[in-house]
Amino acid sequence: MSLNQDSLFLKLPAPQKLAEKGASSSVDQLLHDLKNKVEYSALIDTCYFLLKDGDLSYEESLKVWEIRLILHIFDGGISIAKKEGINLNNELYLIENKSREPPAAPQAPGVPSSRTGSLTNASATGNEATLPIYPLPRNNNSQISHSLLILLLRLKSIPNLNLVNELYKLTYQSRLKASSNSKEPEVISLQLANLSYDIIVVLTITKNYLTLVNFIQSIRYELDIGSAYSSRLALLWLIIKLILHVKKYASTTAGNTDSLTDALVQQYQKDFNGISKSTLSEFQYILNNFNPNLSVGSVNDGVNEITLELLVSRAQKGLISGRIICCTLGLWNLQNRFGVELRDGELVFEKKAKENKEEGTEGTERAKTVEECYSEVTHRWLGNINRVYCLE
Repeated sequence: MSLNQDSLFLKLPAPQKLAEKGASSSVDQLLHDLKNKVEYSALIDTCYFLLKDGDLSYEESLKVWEIRLILHIFDGGISIAKKEGINLNNELYLIENKSREPPAAPQAPGVPSSRTGSLTNASATGNEATLPIYPLPRNNNSQISHSLLILLLRLKSIPNLNLVNELYKLTYQSRLKASSNSKEPEVISLQLANLSYDIIVVLTITKNYLTLVNFIQSIRYELDIGSAYSSRLALLWLIIKLILHVKKYASTTAGNTDSLTDALVQQYQKDFNGISKSTLSEFQYILNNFNPNLSVGSVNDGVNEITLELLVSRAQKGLISGRIICCTLGLWNLQNRFGVELRDGELVFEKKAKENKEEGTEGTERAKTVEECYSEVTHRWLGNINRVYCLE
């Protein structure tokens, strides 16, 4: 079992590059190209040759695989990332379970099988076999980084309640690790917070708003990571309550919306006052930089300040969409993982990761260079906040 077999790859380099066998590909070259902002397709090809070379350690191969999948996402190749992510997930499951395939594995319709030989770009169209989707590896030996596990789960899953159950399992596992003191308490708390954001994303996409309100309410003060988490949950809770009120109002009356606005402002002013200025600034950043929907042109009229009246108005106009909520959660996810801060209206990437700081690789110079490559790639999440949850 290995992580470099052709059956894991959907997108292969051009025939000419394959003939050359990536002669110039190296970890140092990947780092150089990343720093010089070489186009994504070339970086993805370099990852392929590094993995195929077979010279990387198991941990280094996993890191290069994570880099490759992220690059696919940044390059707009989410469908390719999903298929390769499923292939990698299945392979890791088989490695962990000594090649024993799980019984009655669910199928992903229209996804090419990873067990029918090498895949090429051309194989992405036409009649294709279904691809079995195996469970997420348990990772009892902790060889797979938390970030890669979450990425694989997002890529192989559809936003539904089954995914929520998978996220609950990961939450339980993280709590067990916390109780055994295997990681710093702050790191585990941030991972748990981000897992809760993943659950909120699913409940938002599926429009399970009542469940979402109850879920947020149940965890608002559960995790001990300071007031930022509580404030963010308070904003989410308020937004979902406003959406529910607007939906109920629209279905029961056609009266003046001004009366609804006044009533909601009066009802929720105290809750709004409990939200920190930093949380409101973060939400303001999302409103000013992302459209509510991909299919419509810009509706950004420049938000100078987040007020309760503005939240009510946007909820009434349907402008606090699932995409806006998911982008907001994506920003908070990056803040927990990397210490991203909003300064003077701009996002600043901290040098040291927060959630991932226990995952740093020590050892050979090559391993350190792989980590540098990973750092270069993850810094680009700031320009891809809308892609954090692998929804677009």
